[in-house]
Amino acid sequence: MDQRLLHIAENLENMIIDPNEPFRFHCTQCGKCCEHREDILLNPQDLFRMAKFLKQSPADVVNHYCEVYIGPDSRIPIVRLLPEGPTKRCPFLVRNKCRIHEAKPTVCAMFPIGRAQRFDFHTRKPLPGIIYILDKPPCGDESETHTVREWLDGFHIPVEDPFYLEWSEATMLFSESFQKLEKINPAATAMLVFPAVYEHLYLAYRTDEEFLPQFQENLKKTKEFFQSLLNALGE
Repeated sequence: MDQRLLHIAENLENMIIDPNEPFRFHCTQCGKCCEHREDILLNPQDLFRMAKFLKQSPADVVNHYCEVYIGPDSRIPIVRLLPEGPTKRCPFLVRNKCRIHEAKPTVCAMFPIGRAQRFDFHTRKPLPGIIYILDKPPCGDESETHTVREWLDGFHIPVEDPFYLEWSEATMLFSESFQKLEKINPAATAMLVFPAVYEHLYLAYRTDEEFLPQFQENLKKTKEFFQSLLNALGE
């Protein structure tokens, strides 16, 4: 776990903020939050929005700006923006401004707000609601006051984001499924299952159609795919 995530994990309870609670922050467009970033991970919705904005396919965006790997702990497909240059800056940072501002990744749009989904330790089922956190950033100033709800609304992100809730639950389920399959046949899982799941979850979208119905259909197919494999293996 990198130092930033470790800091959040160790201080989570003190960083939680209610959606209607005010906080002070003003972006001064210094570009610092876009440098020394090797942790900008994209979910399928991020990739879809970026592809639509850039008039490319999701696969093209990945090929031009990202890398794909197996999560070392989760074992699920991870898509990460590849930083550039000695300052490890985001590839879309141009003169301290975001070239895809209207379609920037959710983690960037929400900054300095973060969010998380909690799960029951025993059942692995999601607990109700999304928790929001505020980690005071080293950039910007405090000349503006916002509520979390208002801040998210600026990028059309609902507080009870249906995509995020479905995605969080699915990644937990798929993580468990991948780990079961790897115990049985790690080579086949890496060479056959991983590419198929990555394709369904991240790439199989038409940008001229609505995202959420496509995502839900792809999610259904992926769950059925895993279940058929596990059934065939007697799991």
